[in-house]
Order: sequence, then C-alpha cells, then structure tokens
Amino acid sequence: MKKTITMVLLFTFLAMQGCHVPDVPGQGTGTPPSDSSNVAMSEEDAFAVYQPIIDGLFAVAAGNYDENNIPGGGTAMLEGNGWNDNDAMLWDAGYMIRDLSGDGIPELLIGSTAGEEYDIAAGTMIYALYTVADGQPHLTLEGAYRNAYHLQKDGSIFNHGSGGAIYAIYGIFDLTQDGTALSCRDYWFTHEKDGNFEDIRCYHNKTGEMNPDVSEELSISLDEFYEKSDALAVERQVLDLITFAEYGSVEMPYAEEPVLSAVYGSDYAGEYEAFVADDAEYAVDVVFTTDGAVRDFKVLALEVNEIADDGSMSFFFEELYFHGDLLPGLGLSVKMSLPETIPFYGISYRDNSGAERIFSVNLSGYDGSVYLTEIGGVG
Repeated sequence: MKKTITMVLLFTFLAMQGCHVPDVPGQGTGTPPSDSSNVAMSEEDAFAVYQPIIDGLFAVAAGNYDENNIPGGGTAMLEGNGWNDNDAMLWDAGYMIRDLSGDGIPELLIGSTAGEEYDIAAGTMIYALYTVADGQPHLTLEGAYRNAYHLQKDGSIFNHGSGGAIYAIYGIFDLTQDGTALSCRDYWFTHEKDGNFEDIRCYHNKTGEMNPDVSEELSISLDEFYEKSDALAVERQVLDLITFAEYGSVEMPYAEEPVLSAVYGSDYAGEYEAFVADDAEYAVDVVFTTDGAVRDFKVLALEVNEIADDGSMSFFFEELYFHGDLLPGLGLSVKMSLPETIPFYGISYRDNSGAERIFSVNLSGYDGSVYLTEIGGVG
C-alpha cells in the first residue's frame, strides 16, 4: 500500500553569508545601524527589547504562527524539525541572552538543544543571532542546515555549508564589536578549476568570498580539506539555552521517547538482525539502534511524487519490511543505496503517544555520515 507524505528539502546552496549582514524586513537592514544610541544594558533590559522576537519564535515552536511573518531563526527551526506540525520544537530549540561581542549589549542567540552525535546540530547549531541597535532588535545572522553556524569555545563562530558533491565551505568568524555583523578570520572552500567540474580544487582567503580569483589555491587533497573542517567542528560549544517549553511553561505531554540512531555497519560492533532493501553496487549497510523499545518498526521505500515551485517534495512511501519491536542491544542492519540529494529509503515506528513517525534516511553532504530526518506521519 502506498501513502503520500510531504517533505521540504533545501537544495539551494546558501552561498557564504558570514561577512554579509542579512537584509530582513523589520529586523535590521543590510547596513549595520549607527551606534550613536547604543549603550550598555543589563540582560533584563535586553530581554525587554528581544521579547517580541522570543514570543514570535515561541509561537513557531508551538505551531501557532503566520507563515508570512516568521521572525529570523524560525525558518531554520522549522527545517530542523522536518517541517512537521508537532510541538517537538518547544523542547528542541531555545534561546539565551549573553554579551557575545563584548560591547556591553547582550545578544540574543536562538539555537538547537537537540541532536545526536551523527547530527550536525547536536545541541550547538545557531538558528539566529540578534543584537540591539538603535534601541531595536537587529538580525545579525540566520543559519540553516546547509549554511550552519556554531558558537566555538573561544567565542568565535564556525560556519560550514555544502552545495552537493562539488561545493563545500567552512570558516571562522568573529562578531564585530557592536555585534551587528561578522568579520571573517579564515575561510576555506572547494570550487571547480577553470570551469572543469572534474577538477575540484581547495581554496583559502580571509575575506569570506567563494571566489577563486581572490583566493589562494591550496595544495591539499579533499580529504585534508575535510580533516581541517572536522578539527574546527570539535571546538563547538554546547549551547546553554532556555527551551521554548521552559519559556512558555509547557509540560511534556508524554513519557520521554526512545532515541533512535542510524550508523554505518562498519561503525557498529553490536549484535543485529539484517534485511536487504537493495544490493546495488554502491549499497551500504545502515544499522538502526535504539536505547528503548520501539514499536512497529518498518523499513520504507520512498518515491518522489512531485516537486512544487517552493521546493517542497511530495513522496509516496511503501512498506518493504515490518520488523516489529526494535529493542535495545539488538540492531537492525538494512542494506540500501544512499544518494546525497533525494532519499530512496525511510523508516517508521509508533511513538509513546501511538502516533506513527516517519523518517527519511539521508547521506550528509557535509561529512558523508548517515542521519535521519523526520518527514511526517499518520496518527
């Protein structure tokens, strides 16, 4: 039996935003404001300025928002939640108010509290960063999964992104003293050489431009390029956030859900059962594990139905294998193909509330890891 589900995939690579102040109507302009009225303030006073933004993002997390009036950071929150109309964002996203630029004016950081070790967010991803300029909230940056920002342990900001198999970027940035923009410290990227897409080179500059003409070509391999990125990624700090559930005094409606993980078979040493979804030449073994009993676990085939003008994709899904209960200590290994763009396979199970939750199985364009994205479900 086939059913239809919807998932939004962001294919458009967000080219380097780090040295550009976003132009968001009502939340700052593309030009940093004057600092003539910017004076030091307490976190309590800053909260009063930021409260309309926090209230707007709380509404996004609670699923009660106007899609034509989403504050900066809300779109990334929705993306991180798989564009589902559930309230998981109340616990998986939050905010903190802290002076990150050192000018005496606390910034508002909106970020992720969620994520497992295979997830690039992993409790460190910045959805948006605001400061106060001329007495008003000013949007300094807004992140996304393919153009992500993380606060480093030394106070700098790590930015990384990808655009399919060819283009990748990462860099280190500092907040300007007034907190209204980012200043590039170092920036690395990959790019084709002289228009030859079979000849991918690595580049570096200190301006934050994805432009080989103003950059130094590096004599390093792609493996060495990504090793440098991995070394920077481990310096991310876990964000100490007030969740939107705490902000709105929302109680958890159900018992804590088991944590479901997906890893390559080569990285798994435990016991498992096996199922072959396909045995194509480049198929790999993906092992699904859980830290608590999962009911009605299924392996699904995904098929694109149509792609809308706004980038959303409609899928058919078909049950390939019913596993029943997935239990701690005994994984399920599934042999499958993992394309980087459109997922071929998914999994589903019933959560503690009895609702069916459906995930696509994806290949990360950032580090080649496997991860799950929730794409909807049928109650």
